[in-house]
Order: sequence, then C-alpha cells, then structure tokens
Amino acid sequence: MDLGISGKVILITGAGSGIGRRTAEVLASEGAVMALADVNQKGLADTEAAIKGKGGKAASFPLDVTSHTACETIVQKVVKEVGPLYGLCNVAGVLVGTPFQESSPENWEAELNVCLKGTMNLSHAAIPELTKLEYAKIVNVASDAARIGEKTMVAYSAAKGGVVSFTK
Repeated sequence: MDLGISGKVILITGAGSGIGRRTAEVLASEGAVMALADVNQKGLADTEAAIKGKGGKAASFPLDVTSHTACETIVQKVVKEVGPLYGLCNVAGVLVGTPFQESSPENWEAELNVCLKGTMNLSHAAIPELTKLEYAKIVNVASDAARIGEKTMVAYSAAKGGVVSFTK
C-alpha cells in the first residue's frame, strides 16, 4: 500500500515496545524516516536496529513525554538532525492495572501524565513545526478502555478518554 509517506519524517512516542514499535516498523516499511522516542533506551535501540536491518531509516531520541520542556527540545532536535517534521504519532502509554481501591495517587499520576499529558505536551511542542508543511498529520492512540472502562483500569481509562476528547 502507498501511504504517501516515503521520505517523510515521522516522530513516534512509545517506539521502544508494543504498539509504538510495531507502528514504527510499519511506517518505516512504507518509506517513512522514523524519529523514535521513548524512555526505554534499550527498546529504542532494538527498534532502530530492527528498522535499519530491513533497510529503513530511523534515529532514536530518549524522551520523557511528561516533560513539556523535553518535548520541545526533542522536536527541535528531530528537525535539526533528521529533517522537517511531517507527522507525529502519540503512542506512549502506561497501564498500572490495579483495582481503584487498591491503587494510589502515584499510579493515577503516572497513567494520566504519560497517556494524556504526554500526548498534549508533544502535540503542543510539534504543532509549530507540523504547520510549516501543508499536509502534516498527528495521530493519537487511545484505547477502547476510554469508552467501556474496566475496574482495574480506572485512571488509564480516564487518561485515554482525555486523549479521545483532546483529539476531537
């Protein structure tokens, strides 16, 4: 399939594992130049190696999406080192998975900060660069937990619900 992204720079969070890694691999197979971001530096290195091993282009950028300053810095680094930013995929997430009554405010903060605040931080940092191109895109990954909820995913569901509302 031709997604029209060949040679275009796409920044993706959560690229060190799971959905983020698989999405990065698929986009790279379509010719996108991947700017990989995650707090998991080993996972980043593995994803970058996998993409390059299949002939793709990728560069890794360690990033804590909960820091707005770090997000601004990474966007500028990507533009300087890789090229104009065409797309942003906000995939980073954290799920503690504890029944609400057994969870802690630290758990809620982790889920809300990475899933929702991280999406907002990086979008806010990237939009000035993305709007320099006519057809730039942002893709935010949520979860069906935002719609249906689950007793062991209260804060996660709320955070992903926030991502859905933010995206709208």
